Amino acid sequence: MKTTFLMLVILSILGGCAHFPIGSETENAIEADPIKLARSLAEKGAVRPALEVLRKAAMANPLDHTLKAELAWLYYKSEEYERAHESFAGLLASGHRSCFILTGAGVSLIKLNEHAKAVLVFEECLALESSNKEARNGLAFAATWIGNYKRAQQLYFKLILDEPENLHYRSNYAVSLILDGKYRAAVQELSGWISHPRSTTQHRQNLAFSYAMLGNWSAARSMSERDLPPSLVEQNMSFYRYLHRSGNRGEVRSALLAQ
Repeated sequence: MKTTFLMLVILSILGGCAHFPIGSETENAIEADPIKLARSLAEKGAVRPALEVLRKAAMANPLDHTLKAELAWLYYKSEEYERAHESFAGLLASGHRSCFILTGAGVSLIKLNEHAKAVLVFEECLALESSNKEARNGLAFAATWIGNYKRAQQLYFKLILDEPENLHYRSNYAVSLILDGKYRAAVQELSGWISHPRSTTQHRQNLAFSYAMLGNWSAARSMSERDLPPSLVEQNMSFYRYLHRSGNRGEVRSALLAQ
């Protein structure tokens, strides 16, 4: 039975496909600072035009690995994950190693469902920069997917200490607790933040699921009803009861990670 209660998210990105004519003024801007121009376009949601800028600049400067790294990140942002991974892998194979490149390689591997390989890449970044939050977040996410919940929880806990109001970290930390069968701890983590202005559907529905796994059906239903139409509430509650009865942790994991 398909459920609607969880989406795991590592990065939020903007996409754009507006037409971008290359005229003389743009040619001058590309030559002057193509990375600055591409970043400005991408920030406005014009990712495709930004790609056009960097492709042109990279063709004119084939040995510039900084341009290639920026282009690889834009491939990622335009959801061209295979191409992004190939670009980052090419840079790494050429001996160019920085956390900017390694984190890009890691998140691309995650999008390609290569979580174990992503772990190794994020670990390499942390060996270079032990405090890099992007690498910690990526490593925690990948560790969750491969079932190393203890490590994921340790990483998320450190991130939360640095940014206590970051609900993305808190929600994914709670997911690792849920997958680890620590439903009471997940409720404790999530329940205190439900009234926060940045609380999300994901946050609330993870709490509903945690309540259900503890057998607190009234709380699970009440939380489900905050975001879902009645038909989906009933569907979720039925599935929650099935999972609660079965006690099968493998099914719980499959249900959560299927989203």
